[in-house]
Amino acid sequence: MSEPRKRPQPAIHPIPRPDPHESLEGSRVALITLAAAGAAFFLGLAVPFFGYSLQWAPHRLFKIVAAAGALGLVMARPTWMPYLIALALPFAAWLPRSPVPVLNTTNLLTIASLLAVALLSLRGRVRPLIASPLNAPLLLLLAVMTLSAIFGPYLYGSGSVVLGNVRTLWGVLSGFLVFFVVTHLVSDRDALWRLVGWAILASVIGLLGPLSEAVDRGFGVRTGGGVGDINRMAALLAMASVFAFAMIPAYRGAKKLGAALASLLLGIGLVLPNSRGAYVGFLLAALPQALRTSVMGTVLLVCFLASAAVWAPDFVQDRFLTTVEAAGGGQESLDATSGGRLAVWEAQLKVFTDNPLHLIAGVGYGNLPEAVQEHLGRRKAGHNLYLETAVEMGLIGLALLLWLF
Repeated sequence: MSEPRKRPQPAIHPIPRPDPHESLEGSRVALITLAAAGAAFFLGLAVPFFGYSLQWAPHRLFKIVAAAGALGLVMARPTWMPYLIALALPFAAWLPRSPVPVLNTTNLLTIASLLAVALLSLRGRVRPLIASPLNAPLLLLLAVMTLSAIFGPYLYGSGSVVLGNVRTLWGVLSGFLVFFVVTHLVSDRDALWRLVGWAILASVIGLLGPLSEAVDRGFGVRTGGGVGDINRMAALLAMASVFAFAMIPAYRGAKKLGAALASLLLGIGLVLPNSRGAYVGFLLAALPQALRTSVMGTVLLVCFLASAAVWAPDFVQDRFLTTVEAAGGGQESLDATSGGRLAVWEAQLKVFTDNPLHLIAGVGYGNLPEAVQEHLGRRKAGHNLYLETAVEMGLIGLALLLWLF
């Protein structure tokens, strides 16, 4: 008789014992997260309450609690920070302000961003500085800008660092510092695509700003919406429209349709701020992108632009025709329709070339209005990033800016 077959016995795997070092590390990360979130929440409550009155409307208390909750949530989930910044960007001028000086929403977002990266560094998730070809030109530009803002008033102005210079410098630094935050928190292609998609969606929502102001004040009145500045609002819409247009070939299904619709809405939304600079910027960015992607994309863009004479409001067409007529009428006519910008640019060039020291190092960051006033008789913004950089920080600052770009 044959022997009965033996059933195979299941392999016995020993139960892995927990590594005490991993348990301690997990507990340390959890404690750091809990402590940071709790501290952020209570700090967000305590700071505004320094100037809070119980007689104020209840919605102010709600804003304080909501801001504290958002700050605590960001400390608990630092990787959400870039998406919060993208959502806040189209409403920068409408965000609540703290009664405590300097601690407005924009500054709190910047500080919270840096704290989020610091928190990830404490957890061991990221290094304090990630290698990037932009690090060197960006840090050098920030250093030159800071030194220029400190020593500039001794060339023009009162001879001491004025508060306005510090505020202007901090406003620019806040934008640059976000680069280091995004570099840490958006570390792969999928996260980058999500951020671009979120920025497009936030910009579409941001259309409610200029649209609501246009309804209140009448269509044809240029409006800055939630950004608070006409040209910046238009630049944001133009940028987001090109982003959405560029993402159409990469998406599939509903996302493709959503990107096309967002690009169309944002492109049409450019009529609300009615900025000629934004129109030029849109064309310079969208046309090469269309040629780069597909024949169909190029056809759609050309059809959209060609049909502007049909769908564009009268106030947009009038502004365009006025500019064309002024261009044929000489410098004085063109200067009159551009808010005197040609005269300002001429004054800036005189400041830039009159003094060898200004040619090399500029007149100091934040001192452009004072320098222009000597040649023009009035304080005036230049509306030209390259000229402003050259006048305020000289050829050194301009070279660093071009290197960064």
